[in-house]
Amino acid sequence: ALFQQAIDAGKENKMPLMKEKSFMPAQQALDKEQVWFYGSPDQLMPALKTWLKSSDEEMKELAPVFGSSLHLFNSFGMGVTADSKGIRFKTFSQFKQEGLTPKETEYIKKLTERPSQSLETMLNSVPARPLFLLAFQGLQHTEQTIQMHLPDEKEIQELFKDIDTKFQSATGLTFPQIIELLDGRLGVTAFYPENVEGFIP
Repeated sequence: ALFQQAIDAGKENKMPLMKEKSFMPAQQALDKEQVWFYGSPDQLMPALKTWLKSSDEEMKELAPVFGSSLHLFNSFGMGVTADSKGIRFKTFSQFKQEGLTPKETEYIKKLTERPSQSLETMLNSVPARPLFLLAFQGLQHTEQTIQMHLPDEKEIQELFKDIDTKFQSATGLTFPQIIELLDGRLGVTAFYPENVEGFIP
């Protein structure tokens, strides 16, 4: 039945994939990757809703979050390439330019602003021989992101309280205090120090 639904859907769609506006940017960005995947948020929503209906209650509660997140994107994809240096992953996503509320448009504008500081400076200070490295920018948008995707004010407050508790336990500072001290960049690494056995996070 599932295969038949896919065949019927293909017959109904008269426009070739290569001509779809949401597909072309992903194809151009990932075309040189050995293997790559493409996803259309608008087409994924029905499948996501079906999957969530058969999930547990906790996952069902996340349905509005998934929905509001996918709604902001026009397309996304991921590419994988293997060479002598290892395996490289490349991701691509494109925000919608039309059909958004003023609040969503302002949110995307802030997310896509050019960072005041480059990650390169921080990466240059990372010790050699890393086992694991995670670095990202945009930490200052965390609160706005949560408010955008969680419309329930009580749920937002509970989430912020939980985040604060975990950050205070690990650092002695609340999350807002950390945000105030940082410029939006954050990195976490675990590495093998020279002449030392084991690893230090």
